[in-house]
Amino acid sequence: MKRGGVEERVLLGGRFAGYTDGDRGKFSGSNNVSSLPADVEIRVDECVKNGGFESQAEVLRAAMDALEKDERFKFSEFLRKNQLAEQQSQNGESIELDEEDLYRRLRERFEARH
Repeated sequence: MKRGGVEERVLLGGRFAGYTDGDRGKFSGSNNVSSLPADVEIRVDECVKNGGFESQAEVLRAAMDALEKDERFKFSEFLRKNQLAEQQSQNGESIELDEEDLYRRLRERFEARH
């Protein structure tokens, strides 16, 4: 579906999390969206130009819907994995936490990234 591909591209490249409550209303009721970073505006305009959406606001709504769906999925996966870990612990299938080893591995990961 063309629209799905556009939503994904906008979501992955856009940084919509930077908007605040003060930005509410800027995007409703018009075909153009104001106050977007230039790179985002270009990508949004491409989506409209390619015919997948009627307006910039429609692109942003679709992107926000996709972002919210992704966040709900991530949270449900966290809950599922947490529940599984709890069940394994109750069944005696978990191992005791070695804090020194944990901190050592975390330091190694951190140092490898920086």
